[in-house]
Amino acid sequence: MDAYVASKLRGHCAQGQTLPLYLGCRVDGEEIVYQSKVAGRRSGLSPRELGVEMLSTTIAHDAGLHVARPALITLTQAMIDSIEAEYAFGVQDAIAFGSIWKPWLTPFLPDFEVDRLSEDECATLLAIDLILTNGDRTEPNPNICWEGSRLLVFDFEHCLELPRLDYGRRYALHLESLQPLFDTHVVANRVEIGLLRWAVQNVLDNLAVEALRRDAFALSGSWFGAWTDNVEYLGYIKDEQEPLMERIGELRA
Repeated sequence: MDAYVASKLRGHCAQGQTLPLYLGCRVDGEEIVYQSKVAGRRSGLSPRELGVEMLSTTIAHDAGLHVARPALITLTQAMIDSIEAEYAFGVQDAIAFGSIWKPWLTPFLPDFEVDRLSEDECATLLAIDLILTNGDRTEPNPNICWEGSRLLVFDFEHCLELPRLDYGRRYALHLESLQPLFDTHVVANRVEIGLLRWAVQNVLDNLAVEALRRDAFALSGSWFGAWTDNVEYLGYIKDEQEPLMERIGELRA
């Protein structure tokens, strides 16, 4: 897991409600700017949400989606002071979620660009979002963009928001959520259900639960609980996947 210390505040992103910050980090003697989400009053994000975003982005990356590789960004007290002086942010945690800033990206326009995507790409994206219960990838707010001719996927902060019940009850609610998630997803109409079942199976088969468990020990205490709970829940789904696969087969456009 990549982890760096922020050394310079380079401004903020004007898009979105969470006010991501551009933080310069020294990496192998050079500065790399990470667009970083910080838990605080100004962003409305909690450490738990950032831990879940890190987990979900890591899973999407490992599943083969083109995502900006995530990193843990540590905020020194001097950096927190700089953020507060500039933005009165109300920082709540000294660890941020970072992804490499790519200023050359261009918007994705769902009305007429969905057909540019391959069916396999759409199926994998939809499969990831159904497994992670991500309802925040809709036509009005697709959270995908173009990096040249490649589709870049971002923004997993609203994944795994199911109530923290025992895994059996959580799973039942998860299954109930699949049709509404499918109905609003930006690429759902591009995916045949048989192909979606294949993509869901492929993601589950390659879900590296043991590796994700080990990664938890690199996390701060504020992120550890949400990460480990959701890794164990996803492991539960991987072991008990028959209800999920059956429900996927019942989805209707």
